[in-house]
Amino acid sequence: MKIEFLYFKDCPGHQSALSLLEQILLERDITVAIEKIEVTSPELAIQHRFLGSPSIRINGVDIEGREETSEYGLKCRIYQDTGLGIPSETILSKALQEAEKNQ
Repeated sequence: MKIEFLYFKDCPGHQSALSLLEQILLERDITVAIEKIEVTSPELAIQHRFLGSPSIRINGVDIEGREETSEYGLKCRIYQDTGLGIPSETILSKALQEAEKNQ
Protein backbone atom coordinates (compact mmCIF):
# COMPACT_ATOMS: atom_id res chain seq x y z
CA MET A 1 0.00 0.00 0.00
CA LYS A 2 1.28 3.45 -0.91
CA ILE A 3 0.07 6.52 1.00
CA GLU A 4 0.88 10.02 -0.18
CA PHE A 5 0.21 13.01 2.07
CA LEU A 6 0.45 16.26 0.11
CA TYR A 7 0.45 19.62 1.86
CA PHE A 8 1.92 23.08 2.02
CA LYS A 9 3.57 24.33 5.17
CA ASP A 10 1.22 27.25 5.94
CA CYS A 11 -1.94 25.16 5.64
CA PRO A 12 -3.74 25.29 9.00
CA GLY A 13 -5.22 21.77 8.67
CA HIS A 14 -2.30 19.69 7.55
CA GLN A 15 -0.94 18.73 10.99
CA SER A 16 -4.38 17.66 12.25
CA ALA A 17 -5.04 15.64 9.10
CA LEU A 18 -1.65 13.92 9.34
CA SER A 19 -2.26 13.07 13.01
CA LEU A 20 -5.68 11.62 12.16
CA LEU A 21 -4.19 9.51 9.36
CA GLU A 22 -1.44 8.20 11.65
CA GLN A 23 -3.98 7.40 14.38
CA ILE A 24 -6.23 5.45 12.01
CA LEU A 25 -3.27 3.50 10.62
CA LEU A 26 -2.25 2.60 14.16
CA GLU A 27 -5.79 1.56 15.13
CA ARG A 28 -6.11 -0.62 12.02
CA ASP A 29 -2.64 -2.09 12.63
CA ILE A 30 -1.44 -0.97 9.21
CA THR A 31 2.30 -0.50 9.01
CA VAL A 32 3.15 1.61 6.01
CA ALA A 33 5.37 4.61 5.44
CA ILE A 34 3.51 7.81 4.66
CA GLU A 35 5.16 9.68 1.83
CA LYS A 36 4.95 13.32 2.90
CA ILE A 37 5.14 15.65 -0.07
CA GLU A 38 5.50 19.36 0.64
CA VAL A 39 4.24 21.36 -2.31
CA THR A 40 6.12 24.65 -2.43
CA SER A 41 5.36 26.14 -5.83
CA PRO A 42 2.66 26.32 -8.50
CA GLU A 43 4.88 24.18 -10.72
CA LEU A 44 5.08 21.43 -8.09
CA ALA A 45 1.31 21.70 -7.59
CA ILE A 46 0.82 20.85 -11.26
CA GLN A 47 3.50 18.14 -11.22
CA HIS A 48 1.92 16.41 -8.20
CA ARG A 49 -1.68 17.00 -9.35
CA PHE A 50 -2.22 18.84 -6.05
CA LEU A 51 -5.92 19.37 -5.30
CA GLY A 52 -5.25 21.43 -2.17
CA SER A 53 -3.76 21.03 1.28
CA PRO A 54 -3.98 18.55 2.77
CA SER A 55 -4.58 15.87 0.16
CA ILE A 56 -4.25 12.16 0.81
CA ARG A 57 -3.90 9.54 -1.89
CA ILE A 58 -3.86 5.81 -1.27
CA ASN A 59 -2.40 3.76 -4.11
CA GLY A 60 -2.69 6.85 -6.30
CA VAL A 61 -6.39 7.41 -5.59
CA ASP A 62 -7.67 10.53 -3.80
CA ILE A 63 -9.51 9.54 -0.60
CA GLU A 64 -12.59 11.54 -1.66
CA GLY A 65 -12.45 10.00 -5.12
CA ARG A 66 -12.07 13.45 -6.64
CA GLU A 67 -11.17 13.41 -10.24
CA GLU A 68 -8.11 15.20 -11.34
CA THR A 69 -8.65 18.65 -12.74
CA SER A 70 -6.61 21.42 -14.19
CA GLU A 71 -7.23 23.53 -11.09
CA TYR A 72 -4.09 22.57 -9.22
CA GLY A 73 -2.49 25.07 -6.92
CA LEU A 74 -1.29 26.18 -3.50
CA LYS A 75 -4.65 26.37 -1.76
CA CYS A 76 -6.38 24.97 1.27
CA ARG A 77 -8.70 22.06 0.72
CA ILE A 78 -12.14 21.68 2.26
CA TYR A 79 -13.43 18.12 2.57
CA GLN A 80 -17.04 17.65 1.56
CA ASP A 81 -17.91 15.26 4.37
CA THR A 82 -16.71 17.56 7.17
CA GLY A 83 -16.79 21.04 5.66
CA LEU A 84 -13.35 21.44 7.22
CA GLY A 85 -9.73 21.25 6.12
CA ILE A 86 -9.43 17.71 7.45
CA PRO A 87 -11.24 14.58 6.29
CA SER A 88 -13.46 12.54 8.56
CA GLU A 89 -12.31 9.32 10.16
CA THR A 90 -15.05 7.60 8.16
CA ILE A 91 -13.73 8.65 4.75
CA LEU A 92 -10.15 7.76 5.69
CA SER A 93 -11.16 4.34 7.04
CA LYS A 94 -13.25 3.63 3.95
CA ALA A 95 -10.37 4.54 1.62
CA LEU A 96 -7.96 2.33 3.58
CA GLN A 97 -10.42 -0.55 3.59
CA GLU A 98 -10.88 -0.22 -0.18
CA ALA A 99 -7.11 -0.22 -0.73
CA GLU A 100 -6.64 -3.31 1.45
CA LYS A 101 -9.39 -5.11 -0.45
CA ASN A 102 -7.73 -4.37 -3.81
CA GLN A 103 -4.29 -5.69 -2.83
